[in-house]
Amino acid sequence: MAHILLISNNETINSLYPINLSIYLASDVTLKPHWEAAKKVLDARPHLDLIIALKDDVQNVLNYVESEQLSVPVLCIGELKNNVFKKLLNLKDPTDIPDMLKTIAKLFNITAKIMAEKKVENYFPVSVKLISKLSKLPVDAFMRTENGHTKVGGENIVIEKTLRLCKSNQVDTVYIDAVNRFKIVQDVTSKLIVEFNNSELEVDAKVLLNEQGFEFISEHISDMQTINEEFLSLNKLCVEASKDIIKRIPELKVLLETLINNKAGYVFTHSIMISFVCKHIVKHVSWGGQGHGEKLAFIAFYHDLFLVPLYKKYPEVSSDEGLLTLTKLTAVERETVLQHAKLVGDLIAKFPRTHIGSDVITRQHHGSQFGIGFARDYKEDLSPLAKVFLIAEMYVNEILKALNFPKVSKINLSSFDKESIIKTISNKYTRPSYRKIIEVLDKVPF
Repeated sequence: MAHILLISNNETINSLYPINLSIYLASDVTLKPHWEAAKKVLDARPHLDLIIALKDDVQNVLNYVESEQLSVPVLCIGELKNNVFKKLLNLKDPTDIPDMLKTIAKLFNITAKIMAEKKVENYFPVSVKLISKLSKLPVDAFMRTENGHTKVGGENIVIEKTLRLCKSNQVDTVYIDAVNRFKIVQDVTSKLIVEFNNSELEVDAKVLLNEQGFEFISEHISDMQTINEEFLSLNKLCVEASKDIIKRIPELKVLLETLINNKAGYVFTHSIMISFVCKHIVKHVSWGGQGHGEKLAFIAFYHDLFLVPLYKKYPEVSSDEGLLTLTKLTAVERETVLQHAKLVGDLIAKFPRTHIGSDVITRQHHGSQFGIGFARDYKEDLSPLAKVFLIAEMYVNEILKALNFPKVSKINLSSFDKESIIKTISNKYTRPSYRKIIEVLDKVPF
């Protein structure tokens, strides 16, 4: 195991670096908030394989390493204008976790293959609702039990028997060997595409199908760069379906009623409602246009996909920031919440033929410039469309909270006060450019 000294008083770095270094590089990290505390560690002469320091402390570290003739390498977080130290490693973008891991892995002679093996669990979850679309399973499937995993499906087991076993055991998720997961992806994707191409789908049927596609994509979002063009086609069909649904439904209340009637999950409901609100905001701001609405619909579909498993695991939570308040959240889950805007932004930046700038807006959808954490001070230097998204998301959050979603089975408008919600949003976003967007919220048809 490698031993690393991290010198940082940055909350985001302190949350993300140790867990990533532990999981992917099997490293033990000692964290100190400033140089004085770090010096006490170094004076004790522990075995260290690397020192990581913010650029404000790196000069002290390098002076110490040279004066004490230590051979330990040093990695500076943040760009140095005048780097005269030849052996100093430099990480220019502190938020680029993959680059940080790649840099240190190279230093430690850890190959990409070793890192990849650490990321993949033995079993991969697949929704029973989705495998029900198949005539048979191309690989063995298992349900999770107290004693491990029990086989419930496979090439020689008819799908009806698998579904009966799942139903009798109240199982809504099966597990397949992780190395075989792409076979399931290919088969389910083909079935979903056929259904999406049915031009006679009613709105309710399209909502149900769109959520199935949404959940399927969320289960495989980390794999999207290694999945074929067919899977990317499914992504496009789902986004187009979302836009078609909000086009065919005239009011937000009707959209929400449709989602409730179809027992839609929180993240899908949240995403498609944001699309609706964004579409109508950009109609009324002076600089808005149809293209902006389409771009925001694309972003709304993807923005929280990395969080779908967490909302399923913790159904009592109804906001991204609310997830962070959970004491039972694991370190890896906490990292996912903090990084989800950056993770999705980085992913869609690699999509072919994507909307220009959508990755930037996605990273900024919680007010953070680089997509890590949640802003407390909403600045003017964000993208104008990111500001629209921020306000639309808060508007949707407040509506869902007022109507007690997802526990609600029928909309009760007596608990909904549009003026009060808009006032709450105005109190949070006080700068002029945000206020101009908030001013048109009452034009969103409810």
